[in-house]
Amino acid sequence: MSLKLLRKQRAEIVKDFCQRHGGKYNPHTFVEEVRSTGPDHPAYDFFTWDDTKAAREHRTWQARMFVQGLKLVFEVEQQTPTGKIKIQERDVPLLLSPSSTRQDGMGYYMFDPDDPDHLEELRRQAVVDLKAWLVRYAVALDTAGLVPHILERVISILESATTALQAAE
Repeated sequence: MSLKLLRKQRAEIVKDFCQRHGGKYNPHTFVEEVRSTGPDHPAYDFFTWDDTKAAREHRTWQARMFVQGLKLVFEVEQQTPTGKIKIQERDVPLLLSPSSTRQDGMGYYMFDPDDPDHLEELRRQAVVDLKAWLVRYAVALDTAGLVPHILERVISILESATTALQAAE
């Protein structure tokens, strides 16, 4: 499998496919078209054609999907200004995949809400996801008459918290 096709090249391949299929992209049909065309298809090398290896990779992907969205629920006690103790239930991802080792396939670790390193990683991932969300949905915000300033401020605060912790170490 070769991932050397640039996003722009992949977009052109997909646009061509959609134009030939009524404006729709069906992944199964696409794979069958690539398979039947063979190495002459520009997307051929993107796929794993060794079925044993592809099955193993698919099961690994299924294992990732198995844990996706799982939550760890815990309670946080807060004292109100009147002195009462208020208990709030919070949830966080059960598992975190550290962004620094994700490309190496190093797996996940169980999130510990009392571990400052885990909290820092969660903030770091929040920053990345929020920035990506702003880019992806900028047009939606614009057409609804909204401005991204509030989210940009949240991102800045999260980045500052992570930077302050790193400087303290």
